[in-house]
Amino acid sequence: MKNLFLDNLIRDWAWRVNDGCPDPKNRTHLGILEDTLRDLKYSEEFISEYIHQLRENEEKPLDDKEKEKAKKLGLVWKGKGYGKEKDDFVSYKNVDGKLVAIDQDEKGEDGVDSQALTQKDYERGDEEEKKSAKKKEEPKVKKLGMLSDADDEDSDGAIKQKALETGFRTIEDKDGNIIFKPAPGNASSMMNEIMSGEVGSILKKNPNMTEEEVADEIYRQLEKTAFAETKPVGVASGKKDKNTGKDKGLLAKSIIAAKAGIKKHRNTQAGIKRLQDEQKLGSNIKVVNFYGHADSLAAQTKMIESSDGPFYTRKGVEVPKEDLLELIKNSGGGENPSDTATITKDGQGRMMVEFHSDKQTTADIQGSSTPSLEFEKAIGIVEKDQNLSNEQKNEVISKLTNSKTALKEKESELSVESRRPAAELSKKPVSEVLDKINSNPDIKRKLAKSLRSRGKPHPYLVNYLEEKKDSYTDEELLTAFFKASADPKNEIEPTKDNQQKLLMRISKVYGVDPTDELARIRKESVEVMQNSHRELNKQEVTLPDGKKVGLGDYIEANNIIDVLHLSVIDEEGKGVGKYDGLFNVNMGGVVIDEDILKRALGVDSTQEFIGQFEVGTVDDGDPDSEKYMYSTDSETKEKRISGRNVFVYYVVGDKKIPVAKKTQRGGDGPTSSLRSTYTWTKEMQDIFKKENE
Repeated sequence: MKNLFLDNLIRDWAWRVNDGCPDPKNRTHLGILEDTLRDLKYSEEFISEYIHQLRENEEKPLDDKEKEKAKKLGLVWKGKGYGKEKDDFVSYKNVDGKLVAIDQDEKGEDGVDSQALTQKDYERGDEEEKKSAKKKEEPKVKKLGMLSDADDEDSDGAIKQKALETGFRTIEDKDGNIIFKPAPGNASSMMNEIMSGEVGSILKKNPNMTEEEVADEIYRQLEKTAFAETKPVGVASGKKDKNTGKDKGLLAKSIIAAKAGIKKHRNTQAGIKRLQDEQKLGSNIKVVNFYGHADSLAAQTKMIESSDGPFYTRKGVEVPKEDLLELIKNSGGGENPSDTATITKDGQGRMMVEFHSDKQTTADIQGSSTPSLEFEKAIGIVEKDQNLSNEQKNEVISKLTNSKTALKEKESELSVESRRPAAELSKKPVSEVLDKINSNPDIKRKLAKSLRSRGKPHPYLVNYLEEKKDSYTDEELLTAFFKASADPKNEIEPTKDNQQKLLMRISKVYGVDPTDELARIRKESVEVMQNSHRELNKQEVTLPDGKKVGLGDYIEANNIIDVLHLSVIDEEGKGVGKYDGLFNVNMGGVVIDEDILKRALGVDSTQEFIGQFEVGTVDDGDPDSEKYMYSTDSETKEKRISGRNVFVYYVVGDKKIPVAKKTQRGGDGPTSSLRSTYTWTKEMQDIFKKENE
């Protein structure tokens, strides 16, 4: 077994050395050996000891007296010399079997002081030993979690560290200038994006850590940061696990980040090995993981601009530098829907680039839009399509425009109905309404956060206060709240958890509850979309292979290709899809890329996908399309219809596989405007999970 280890190691080491003849007495060659051992996933402890042994074979080893001196000084072997365990530098070297101090201020040619240890050194060593013993007796003080790349100029570590030290919130100075603003998303996504990237550094120290151990390390890093202590919504639950005492929510999110990060790390390491085998990457490997902040994009750009390349995907496909810079510039949508990135570089400046779209589970929403925008998108698809004649285009665009108009009418109805309760309540004596609110605990608990924010009038109703002054009564603020909620020109959306619920609950007390009417309007909006699809399917479009498909299915197929980033399966895709291995979706450790998508869908191209694509609706008797979506009030436990599946998408090959669902629902609360969301079906989620086993 030992001989096998040595054979494999020497072969890999020899390949990386320029002349193919590794020399354990050559310091450069030993540095390459260290990198080789890291790539083979040996622990830092093993690497340090192994290199130490090689160097001691090369040099005269320390005798017992010198070893005792090292012990008194609190020195440990650190690969290139001896130093304090807490330090990231060496302070002594072995010169002819003697400990020799390195002068940190006035280094000679090789950085070694010509003087050996003095009596003063021994005394200092004794003192250090005493201090060390004292420290062991004192309880450790937990400090703010520090990221491994916080000070790395190549990375975006500074903005990630600031995010943890600030929390998921926008911070302004006294003049209203923004000091910090999180990247798009929520607290959960911020944590996942930052900490899944940090996992690579955690595993570098110990490649054999289990998923649970990595999650515990993430939790430890976060628990005393401002991010965790502010108890961000969707992350910290405030509920403690009985056995561990850990916050259940933060621990659950730490597990998700651990799974995502482990998969990122493994895929990156596999890519590095592949490119090294192909001699497209060399040694002195450095891996940098990026968050989705504007500063992160700037750091990615800087790193790419610093090198002449070449630049590769993890599959070894070369990507032009200018294309990478353009894709980074457009991150987060369009041709590069990524949230984060991983850039690996070697000692020669060659790089491997990976873009990730980060989700937390396979059940997460993959894309969203508004129904009106979707009709506009459909019109754009038709206008650019080369398979349709001009006559067909004009006819289809006319039908889509009519459907869009009908939908806008429904959206207008929805807006009027959602604002009606506030208009009715504003006619009531405000003192009477306030008394009813205060007499009902379920309603009262929503009042304070609906009217005020950080001790000041809530931004939602500021513009509706009759006069500016230092303080306001609840009656004045409630009056402004009803005015704000009734005004169709108010561009600020009411909050989901407090303001919308306050309005809905008090509307029930006064018999002006809009719930049933809102459900009717949403149902009719769904019908507008389904009727449009049915009418369009009465026409057919001929595909390049001669196959004919319904026009409604054709438009929806192109839409779903865009939403689910399916163009990556094409040999000549667009954006990140142009380069095999450049992009993937990481759903809490379940990763999908072009290869997995091809196998899961049973197709080799988007054209083939369109030819096997089918849409299920209520009209077809599709059982999944008939399912309503419900939201449950966390306090009253009341269920109400929040939306409905509009379409279910299928691929029809050897068997009919449900691929994804489009659901229309209130985007942000019971009175909010309509949004369309896209999710993978459970069947596809199961396929993706199996592919990742």
